[in-house]
Amino acid sequence: MASYTYLDAEVTKSLSGGVLSPAINPTFPGIPIGQFSPLVGARPFRRPPHSGSLMVAYSKGPADLAVSAFFSGKRDGSTFLDDEFFGYSLLLPNKDLEAGYQKVDLSAGYRPIKHLRAFISIENLFDKDYDASFGFPALGLAARAGVTVSLGGD
Repeated sequence: MASYTYLDAEVTKSLSGGVLSPAINPTFPGIPIGQFSPLVGARPFRRPPHSGSLMVAYSKGPADLAVSAFFSGKRDGSTFLDDEFFGYSLLLPNKDLEAGYQKVDLSAGYRPIKHLRAFISIENLFDKDYDASFGFPALGLAARAGVTVSLGGD
């Protein structure tokens, strides 16, 4: 199974425009910056124009295995930072501020009897460093294991 999304979104109203004029960082003169929300005409924050996933699953008898891959393109965003006097000196341009990323997950399960299934799931299989959102690093390699018990029904 595969998915791909191309998102061509544009902000039509913004808290960073009009009365609350866009911020300007002296280091980047002439580049308006949306401090707390994107500017009119810009892409929405944290919405990549390109994203997708790919999953390959195999099941035979009581065992199953799945490999999933996800990718996200660069996204506009904000650091939401300012200096100690509430100025704009620490703001960066919003365009492509958040880097794109890719990750691969692996999961497997085994059903020894009808209503019992043991499983293991490994996320971020290659232990990639990435921020799903600017300033919020994702977990590195992470694993979960468990047992599910189904009650009632077929």
